[in-house]
Amino acid sequence: MTSLTAIPSSSAHPSARGMAPHAAPAEGAGRETNDPARQTPPAGDPALASRGAASADGGLPPRAALGELRQRRPSAPASEGVGAPPPPPEAATDFMGRLASGAVVAGGYAAHALAAMAKLWVGAMAVSAGYRALRNPTDYLFHPVATTIGAATFGARTTQHNLDQGRAQVQAAYGDHFPAHAACNQVTPEISWNLAHIAGNYGEVGRNHRMQPEQMHIAAYTSLADPQHVVNHEFIHCHTHPNFLRAIEKSPDAVKIDEGITEHLADQLPGHWATKLGVYDLSRLPDGKTWTQAAAELEQAVGREVLHAAVFSGAPDAVYQVSQAMLQIWSKVPDPDVWMSAMSAPSKARQPLAEAVIGASLLYQDRLPEPMLGYPPRPVLPIARVDDIGPADAARLREQAQQARERIGPRFDLAFCQAGKAQQRRALMDIQDDLARHWKPVLTGKA
Repeated sequence: MTSLTAIPSSSAHPSARGMAPHAAPAEGAGRETNDPARQTPPAGDPALASRGAASADGGLPPRAALGELRQRRPSAPASEGVGAPPPPPEAATDFMGRLASGAVVAGGYAAHALAAMAKLWVGAMAVSAGYRALRNPTDYLFHPVATTIGAATFGARTTQHNLDQGRAQVQAAYGDHFPAHAACNQVTPEISWNLAHIAGNYGEVGRNHRMQPEQMHIAAYTSLADPQHVVNHEFIHCHTHPNFLRAIEKSPDAVKIDEGITEHLADQLPGHWATKLGVYDLSRLPDGKTWTQAAAELEQAVGREVLHAAVFSGAPDAVYQVSQAMLQIWSKVPDPDVWMSAMSAPSKARQPLAEAVIGASLLYQDRLPEPMLGYPPRPVLPIARVDDIGPADAARLREQAQQARERIGPRFDLAFCQAGKAQQRRALMDIQDDLARHWKPVLTGKA
């Protein structure tokens, strides 16, 4: 169909203008059509009426007029379209605006607070540095980095007075249990400028191959810790007997035991409780107790005198008693080396001890033990490998181990768990007769 806009009004056919009213209508007249150019404008619309007249007179064609009308009509808002989300409620919009405004205000307050704190810290550090420069002028000259760290952490300066007082306080509190010629009496403590000490270690006691103390270093600055308490702590380390250290060295919790007991004993020396708080008062065991709480529980279990005799004099009976009690507080881990003791035990106790080693592993760790140092169980037990033990036999071994533990007590734990060699051998000797009498062999006839 040819577009009406393509025919100039001046070139229209002469008969198109002078058509008589009674002339025959064009093809398709009288039928409804969807072509907007052929639709009659609605009555009462002067704009369309004038455009229709203009069109009839050769002005704008009907299609262009309708297009102009559509452009003039107001467009529907996007929210009325299909699938468009409804506008947010005014209350929610107002709330989000207030929330954002509040966050900005809070951020401003926080920034001002941090700036104020920074200014206070810088001012306090300047005062701290000035005080140290006046009190110990050579510190900045010979140890500038360490002294700056001490000023920045506001740590007190360790002095010779602290060292002398620490030795005197430890001697007065626990000296009754020191050996006559205690090795620590020959140790001269030194104030250390080592950054490893100042940055957090604070103190160190050096020992020789026989576990005898030979040297002691105390950090010149101990940050927020009281240097007197640090000195007391290290003097207790210095006086700890080698027998006690050997009794705990195989325990997986050896450091926790040693530091917890040492800190607990240092806390009982003169001084305000607030100056004694340290990392060992906050560090916790898996059961939730702090290291010092565990040490206090140990002291309550064995008694103050027994604990002091074990720690400071290394008395065998005291160490043996403390070793049993420690396994009721700290970790119980089976010791595979006990298998060697079972192989060398008297014949009547050999199989009960060997089966008890397996039963203890099932009791403490709920699994069979690892291969015993490459030694097959055949010389002691009628099986080629530990893995040959079936579920039923494993259950019986575990049940008998539980019964023996209830019957024998903490000595059973000391015999089969990682502990000092001397204490473990003594416990094995103590329980051999009991196992020989009460243990019923489980693996008989398995060869």
